[in-house]
Amino acid sequence: MDPYRVGRGIQICRRTFMLKSLSGQFALYAAGLFLLVGVGVGSWTLASYQTYGEEVEQRLHRGLAAHMVYDNKQLKQGTIDASILKDAFHTMMLLGPDWEIYALDTTGRLLAYSAPPGKVLRQRISLQPIHSFFAGADFPLYGDDPRSATSQRIFSAAPIENAEGKLTGYLYVIIGGEQWQTLADMLATSRVLQDSWRLMGAALLFGLVLLVLLFVLLTRPLTKLVRRFEHFTQHDFSRRNEPEVRHHRWTPAEVVSLNQGFDVMAGHIEHQLEQIKTTEQLRRELISHVSHDFRTPLASLQGYLETWLLQSAEQRQPQLIEVALKNARQLNLLVEQLFELVRLEGGDIRFNPEPVVVAELAYDVVQRLQLMAEARGVRLRVETDIHQQQALADIGKLERILVNLIDNALRHTPAGGEVTIKIAAANDAIYVAVADNGCGINEAEVPLIFDPHYRASNSVNGEGANTGLGLAIVQQLVALHGSEIAVQSSQQQGSTFGFSLPLAS
Repeated sequence: MDPYRVGRGIQICRRTFMLKSLSGQFALYAAGLFLLVGVGVGSWTLASYQTYGEEVEQRLHRGLAAHMVYDNKQLKQGTIDASILKDAFHTMMLLGPDWEIYALDTTGRLLAYSAPPGKVLRQRISLQPIHSFFAGADFPLYGDDPRSATSQRIFSAAPIENAEGKLTGYLYVIIGGEQWQTLADMLATSRVLQDSWRLMGAALLFGLVLLVLLFVLLTRPLTKLVRRFEHFTQHDFSRRNEPEVRHHRWTPAEVVSLNQGFDVMAGHIEHQLEQIKTTEQLRRELISHVSHDFRTPLASLQGYLETWLLQSAEQRQPQLIEVALKNARQLNLLVEQLFELVRLEGGDIRFNPEPVVVAELAYDVVQRLQLMAEARGVRLRVETDIHQQQALADIGKLERILVNLIDNALRHTPAGGEVTIKIAAANDAIYVAVADNGCGINEAEVPLIFDPHYRASNSVNGEGANTGLGLAIVQQLVALHGSEIAVQSSQQQGSTFGFSLPLAS
């Protein structure tokens, strides 16, 4: 994945879809919430204002119907005559143009009214609100509006009784007419409500702006963290040249933890990438070395076999087959060492420690390699004063260590030289060393001789040449025993490879 494209994509998304950012979404949600709150509070205020206004108006006109009955001679006597009351209602409405006056019988049926013909939609209304009015119920009280099939309005009511005190009907007065019927009418005609709405809108807007600014300040550390991610991806997953991150006293603890977590994650990614690059480099070097190591014995093997085939049956020389066989064995040894090194580095190898008499094992190895040493003119011997001391080791792998170290020493020791296996007690361990008085190793090259395929300046060419894997295998095998191999060397004086093994309990 191209880190530049990743970072560029983040920038484009941030610029194009601002509402997808945390601050943008919060501003949008806060604006919507404030709008809903404003509408809700405003509607509640208008409804409360209307209710309060109706309550006040109903209280002020509580005795209106009773005064009309008292002032009208026919009603005062308990007479309800529509033809006579029509003129009386007209006169009453001159005093209150917003009133609607109705005369009812004792069942709630309309007998006379002040409304124009065709305006009345109900001929009977419920008497329950009227009885509640007489019983002193809390205002506002709403009764049926004869001009509407469903709505109710505030009213004033009074009983109509004859001279004997018998109830003959009710005078029912709708207060306020039709002009206060909607909230919109109230808002359009009330200066107080208009100013209240403006003030409430300004307060909500100010609160919204203040809240968004506060949220932006609180999320600024998160924005900086996003920029750190962008910088990290744009610079090949590296924190090089990253601006210094500073936390203030008021920085939220969660944001500090996020930044610390990012540092841990980024460091882990950087370490892994570095390991990948190193592994890739080692892989390429290994392939290069293996190709070179394979090429020489294969070319030699092929050359000798082709020469042997080109000769006639009578002239074919067995020496050619012997040399070809030697190269084949060298090639097989290289493959075996490669597989062994891969298993050691991958941890895919069994380690079975047991009590081992190190001196006896050393004598066995010397005896096996004695012919090789004599062929080179080198003296091979064991030097020890602990012949029965046991160490805790894997006998097969310890033998492999000794063979590789002795083979390395023999190849770098000239004729007349000496290779010594030294075994001695050292505190709670047994010290094992292979020393020679050969050509020695350059001091600068000592740390490199355990790298696979590294060829030191004292490398031996020709028959004594090796693959360069022997010491790398030794280092891995010694590490399996919980130890480290140490090297002491001086040019033209010789080298000593030593390590320690734990005593067997």
